[in-house]
Amino acid sequence: MQCCVVGETELIIDGKPVKIEDFVNSHRGSENYTKSSALTLKEGKVEQEPIVAMQRFPAPETLIKLRTKSGVELILTPNHEICVVREKVIQWIRADKIKLSDGVISPPKRDYFPQMHNLENIPKNGFL
Repeated sequence: MQCCVVGETELIIDGKPVKIEDFVNSHRGSENYTKSSALTLKEGKVEQEPIVAMQRFPAPETLIKLRTKSGVELILTPNHEICVVREKVIQWIRADKIKLSDGVISPPKRDYFPQMHNLENIPKNGFL
């Protein structure tokens, strides 16, 4: 199983929010995506990292929906790792192992670590 997210997921690419589906579709068949960079978390710091590959896969039978207290939703495969604060330690945790008490790490514009308030399996849906 691949670690993936649905196409509606927004990433910060080249300094602005972009739905991953739109980015993949606009770069399909070319290597231009390698000129772009995405906001990532590396060793506890937010950094722009070059995009080195992109792939599209059919959705698995089970996806996970995570919704933060602030209302941000992520839909991803159960094995996709999310950066959280758990017991005052920053950790990468599989989506299907997230606890309600975990604080999801957010982009720097957010000045808090939102707490999880909803974790559920959702039906099959296309994803990237």
